[in-house]
Amino acid sequence: MRLTLQDCVRLYGERAVLDHFEKKYPPSYESFLETVHACINKAVVEAQRAAQYLFGADEDHITTFIVSNLRGQGIDADHDCDSGGHVDIFIQDTDKQYSWAAEAKIDTDWPWIEGGVGQLMDRYADGTVGRDQGGLLIYIKNENGATRIADWRARVIAKYSAKQGFVDADCPTRGAYAFFSECVFPKTGRPFRIRHVGVLLFREASKLAADAKRAAAAAKDSQIAASMKANDEAAVATADAASALAGLSGARTGDNELAAAAVLVNAAAKKSEQAAKIAKGQTVAKPAARRKRPGSA
Repeated sequence: MRLTLQDCVRLYGERAVLDHFEKKYPPSYESFLETVHACINKAVVEAQRAAQYLFGADEDHITTFIVSNLRGQGIDADHDCDSGGHVDIFIQDTDKQYSWAAEAKIDTDWPWIEGGVGQLMDRYADGTVGRDQGGLLIYIKNENGATRIADWRARVIAKYSAKQGFVDADCPTRGAYAFFSECVFPKTGRPFRIRHVGVLLFREASKLAADAKRAAAAAKDSQIAASMKANDEAAVATADAASALAGLSGARTGDNELAAAAVLVNAAAKKSEQAAKIAKGQTVAKPAARRKRPGSA
């Protein structure tokens, strides 16, 4: 059974049918971008709702989540596809007339985020007609996301305002959590527009859990290091004991020399025993300090 357009409108409603065709066959680049930005907004909201799962994730996992959401909205989106290099997010229409490329960076430090702009401008973006806009997604895992975006915007203005055709503009749909910047694209000599979007993934409970996990890992590493050191000390003490025993068995000396050798053997054996206990995680009590006899040195 073949459905006509009228059948689809009757079954799904006119708005749903129009949305589907606008996503697949946009009538203009402006229509394509409007759809992309709206779908990115929805994907970002879903990512923020899943912050408890994404807080500890790396860039690829977070981006995969967002791309999967975009596909669920009917957008032709790819992650790590080849477009002048392995771009994080690449969106295009069915006829491949229009495209939008974006890089994604975890908010670790400014140079790392700036690297995303460089990758986009120097490698991944096309910059020709119908392909002259892109995006930068910033995964913010710290508090005060609006402040981080404001600081990043100030940094962009300071670095790029002297470039030809620079424009700084507000984002009408994401408010304090997104903005636009624009300057002449080196390869084409035409303006290229970037939408900078903050993705707020901070969650206090997730941060505490991540801190606890890191502390537990550090404690385990310290325990392993201590155990390895104790094992080494046990091996040395055992070697000392064996050497002392060999010296004792081969000694042909008087009683005083034999007694001294026996003391060495006992001390080495005790040291070996203590080191072995430490290696097993047991607590070894420190021997009490010997009291000096009156008149002794």
